[in-house]
Amino acid sequence: MSLASTNLSHTRVNLIGFSEAGERVDMQARERYATATASAAALNEVIDTVSLIQRATINRMRRIIAPALPSSEPVFDMADWGVRAAATAAKSVGWAGANVVAPVLAITAHPESAQLSSSDKGSKWLAGFGAAFGDHLHGSAHTRALAPGMTIRCQGAVATVREAASGEVSVTGHACIFVHGLGLTEQHWNGEVIASARTGGGTPLLLRYTTGLPIAANGEQLAETIRQVAAQWPVPLTRITIVGHSMGGLVARRGIEILAQSDPAIAAIMADLITLGSPHRGSAIEKGANLALIGLNHSAILAPLVALGNRRSAGVKDLRHGAIRPTDWGGRHPDGVISDRTENVPLPTQTRHHAVIATVHEDPNHPTSWLVGDGAVRVNSAKAQPGAPAASTTVLAGTSHMQLLSHPRVAGLVAAVTAEPVPQPA
Repeated sequence: MSLASTNLSHTRVNLIGFSEAGERVDMQARERYATATASAAALNEVIDTVSLIQRATINRMRRIIAPALPSSEPVFDMADWGVRAAATAAKSVGWAGANVVAPVLAITAHPESAQLSSSDKGSKWLAGFGAAFGDHLHGSAHTRALAPGMTIRCQGAVATVREAASGEVSVTGHACIFVHGLGLTEQHWNGEVIASARTGGGTPLLLRYTTGLPIAANGEQLAETIRQVAAQWPVPLTRITIVGHSMGGLVARRGIEILAQSDPAIAAIMADLITLGSPHRGSAIEKGANLALIGLNHSAILAPLVALGNRRSAGVKDLRHGAIRPTDWGGRHPDGVISDRTENVPLPTQTRHHAVIATVHEDPNHPTSWLVGDGAVRVNSAKAQPGAPAASTTVLAGTSHMQLLSHPRVAGLVAAVTAEPVPQPA
């Protein structure tokens, strides 16, 4: 069940072109409609969660008190009824948001108003919301505007391959594709890091995607985007380098894997992958969150809160063990998987892997560095995959996960890798 459809009326006011055939309407109006609809659904989920916790608390008190004081039963019945009535009344706000406010916001949208996805603040808000619930939002036509598929971006706006390339002073046959991490956009890349690709003779290309979608799905979209780049690049494309930050490195690995299986000609020019703090062996934060939720689920009172926590996106759950393909979950539902079941598939032999690892501690060998790594990804996870040694490994001490996006040594590495000749097969 999608976030947008949870606890909302089955009757929809259809004023902005959301027909059964999914007719395309003005994007800005769709964003306004989707925002109100998703907000209403989120509000109703919170109301339901609070109500269920209250009712579970009442039932526990009933089990303790009622056997000794049977006359208290009507009191508990009244309390339970009151909680349910209050929840129903509160959820009327969600119904109004989905069936009245959302259509009104859509039809009053000014044709020249800026889209959320094209403004700096709006795009960052969408990135965060899409990271948390992107798969739920993408699953409904009413909220898909908040979780669009992968796009090429030029100065914050959606662009075609040729439009993005034409924004460069000169276009080379070497495309350097930048793939951001969880909850971010292409605007988080530092300008000097992007410029370093030009220094090395590459032409930078910036992507944006909804990070809450499964990593496997975003990998498929990346593979398709690279196919478009190969087909539409203004000059003959002879080399591709991908720079992936955090989740972006996992998405890149999946995209490269797909191309190696389906498009050997493109895979043959996939020269380098640079991963910046990518959790190849998973994220300790997501592992800890999952274990905590499994433990709390044993409490009837906290179970509704656990259910709400488990609504986090598939993209976030994939970070638990670095799952980049559906089979990595071993056929089980992600919420119940504790052990790592991911399959180790090395990169194609022609693709060199350059791993960048950061530690918040100034000494990379300090126990703190081993425990917390860059604050989001531990050292062992950011290393190259087992059985697939990196062509180079760079350790940046005293550096946080987000600082990797702007670190001077990252810029230097990108310039050096893009400028380095590709080894010719013997």
